[in-house]
Amino acid sequence: KHTPTVRDFNGWLTMDQFQVADQSTYGFGNWFGNSCKDQGRDFWEGDWLWSTATALTGATDCASAEPFCGEGNLPLIRMLCPETCKCSTAIAGQFLSNGCRLGCKDEPGFMNVSCEDFGEDDVEKKEAWDYYWGLFYTSNKGLWQEDHELMVFAKNGSQGNCSVLKSASWMRDEFCFHYHNDWVARRPLTAFCPETCGCLQTPRPESSISTSIGSWCPSTC
Repeated sequence: KHTPTVRDFNGWLTMDQFQVADQSTYGFGNWFGNSCKDQGRDFWEGDWLWSTATALTGATDCASAEPFCGEGNLPLIRMLCPETCKCSTAIAGQFLSNGCRLGCKDEPGFMNVSCEDFGEDDVEKKEAWDYYWGLFYTSNKGLWQEDHELMVFAKNGSQGNCSVLKSASWMRDEFCFHYHNDWVARRPLTAFCPETCGCLQTPRPESSISTSIGSWCPSTC
């Protein structure tokens, strides 16, 4: 019913959660709600996908799905609701990468933020910063030790600014670069901290971690 041919169906079965999120024209059209706009039931697979999302969460639209945007095992919610789930800009604060389309980076405005490290007096960015670190904590609870400095930082309300990324040499490699794979699916903090992350340097820093897929330096840098 949902694929035009058996070959297409077999191809669909081989996709992982990362490939599916960026397969925007599979089969007859936009399959998985993977535009950079929130999707209702009125697109090609809306009834099917929202029925699945409702069975998993009870949510019937993006507004009611918002509490599930930070669940690592629910990439479908982020695929269907990229705006609500803060996937559609670099500065919105989404920590999780799985379910967020890579293609959204090419959308106008995604990287259009200041090339200065954010200040704590910037209320909107501070709220997004806190949201990011809140998801960092819940996503890593049970994986990282509770007394790890970043877990303590996140648990205690992420008080502070980009200076936290300077507190150890490894942190910029981890948080100034994008990771989008089964081992680590984490969006970077570069748009919050472009100066700290080296966006004004020539040449710009490169990650020493081979699985990185690049930094998110703002287009204004």
